[in-house]
This record gives sequence, C-alpha cells and structure tokens, in this order.
Amino acid sequence: MDILPSLQSVHSMVVYDRHTTSFLSKFPNLTELTLLDIGVSTKSDVEQALASLEKNLQHLQSLYLYHFRDCNMQVVLPSSLTKVTLNRLAGQKMMETLKKLPNLLQLQIKYMEMVKSVDLSVGAGEFSKLLVLELIENRIGSWEMMSGGMRSLWHLIIIMNTFNGNIQVPNPLWLLGDLEFGKMEMDTNVLANSIRNKLRELNYVKEEIIHQFESKWELTLKNGCESLSTYTGKLGIELSW
Repeated sequence: MDILPSLQSVHSMVVYDRHTTSFLSKFPNLTELTLLDIGVSTKSDVEQALASLEKNLQHLQSLYLYHFRDCNMQVVLPSSLTKVTLNRLAGQKMMETLKKLPNLLQLQIKYMEMVKSVDLSVGAGEFSKLLVLELIENRIGSWEMMSGGMRSLWHLIIIMNTFNGNIQVPNPLWLLGDLEFGKMEMDTNVLANSIRNKLRELNYVKEEIIHQFESKWELTLKNGCESLSTYTGKLGIELSW
C-alpha cells in the first residue's frame, strides 16, 4: 500500500526548485510545511509554486516560509491555513495575501530583510480571527490599525524590534477586551514609555517601582500581574488584563 499520499507533515525544510510544485502535489494531505527559497528559480516560478499550494494542499494548516523573495499580491494561499511564519522574507507584499486568509490564528514575522522598514497596516475587519501575533527582530517603520482590525487578538509578542521614534501601540489594540498577555523586549525605551503612560492613563497601574538611576522600573497591574519592566540593555514588557 502506498502511504506517501497520507503524509501529513514535513519536519525539515523543503528547498524550493522547479520540481517542488509537482513533488508537493503527491502529498495532498499535508498539514505542515516549511519551504526555503535559495534563489535557484525565478521569482515567477516561486509565485507559481505558492499559488499551487491552494490547489494541491487543501488541508495545509501550518506554513513556514524561509528566505522567500517578496511575492505578487495576487498569490492566493490555502484558506485552511491557521498558522504562518515569515522568516527573512524580502519584502512585505505577502502581508496583503495573509490578510485574505479567513482562518489564520497565528502569525509570526521575524528577521525581515527589508530595504526599507516594515510597515504594519491593519484595516477594519482584517485578520479577524488572528489570536497570536509575534514580531521578532524586525525594523518597524509604522504601525497603524483601524477599529475592528485584529479584533480577536489576545497574545502579542514583540522581541528586539527596532521602531521609528514616533511609533506607539495603536489605540484599537487597547480596546480589545480579550487581550490577555503580551511580551516585549527591545533596545529602545520610546515605545516602552508610551505603554507605561497608557497604562497609567487607563488606571491599570497598582504599583510602580523605580530603581537606582531610573535604569530599571517595574509596573504591577491592579490584578496583581507584573505588567512592564525595563532592565539594562533591553526592555521586557508583559501585559495581562
């Protein structure tokens, strides 16, 4: 009996080349897949391969794209996807594609190799089912969110990203009633102080401790959870309400 068509996950990277599309079509039941683009194929071939996933892998739930060149916004990914990781993606057009995924629950963006910084823009109704957003070591140029965007978000992680000096957490995020936990580590205090001031404004702060030389400070929320703290060289933030 041929068991290959029943294969559900690939735990090592599949290096994309001109044979990848026909190869993956032999495994229609795949639910997990990691693809690596090392530049041996043309950009149009890569876009064609990604577009073929919708036709050939209709049960795919988790997709990890490593070092992919930016793709045309017309590329459509399987609607079954619930988790997507973009690692070292060269560009951000893929974000427009991800906004159209109706069942996406978890999105991780890390080590984005951008000529310019990443612009995060979420419109009303976009990423409506997203529960978890992770931003890891990217250069963030702008961060905007319309009311009704990411309305289900409850877990936010921001680790060692570089932010433009005027960036603040979008106001609609503070209005998400289900937001329970987030963690941040970064090498600038600008965004941290913005969050610190917002927590005070919303009357969430129970206690504030400022350490010697003000190089370290901690906030405790009224529910007893430590919510935000800074330390030498890095900043750690945890939000819980």
